[in-house]
Amino acid sequence: MKRYTILYALTLCLVLSSCGTQKFSIGETSGQTISTDKRKMVHLFWGFIPIGKKQSFPAVENAKGYTITTKYNVVDFIVSYFTGGIVGMKSVKFEALK
Repeated sequence: MKRYTILYALTLCLVLSSCGTQKFSIGETSGQTISTDKRKMVHLFWGFIPIGKKQSFPAVENAKGYTITTKYNVVDFIVSYFTGGIVGMKSVKFEALK
C-alpha cells in the first residue's frame, strides 16, 4: 500500500509541475481588446524546428499594446514526454489592445 501511495504522489507531482503559463505585455496594456488570435504551436527537436503555420502574428493597425500568453498544459506534457521531447506543443494567445 505504501508503494502505491509513493507512486501516486510522484505521478501527481510530475503532472502538476508540467503546467505553466507565461504572459508577456508589450506597450500599453490597459485598453480594450481589438483582435485575438489563438494557435497551437507544434515544434520538433526541443523547439528548434516549427511545424505548421508561421509563428508570427499579424500587426494590428491602431493597436497601442499587445499581450501574448503562452500555456503549457498536461496534454502538451504527455506528448513531449512520450516522444522524448522530439515533438513539443504549446498554446499561444495573442491579443491586440487599443
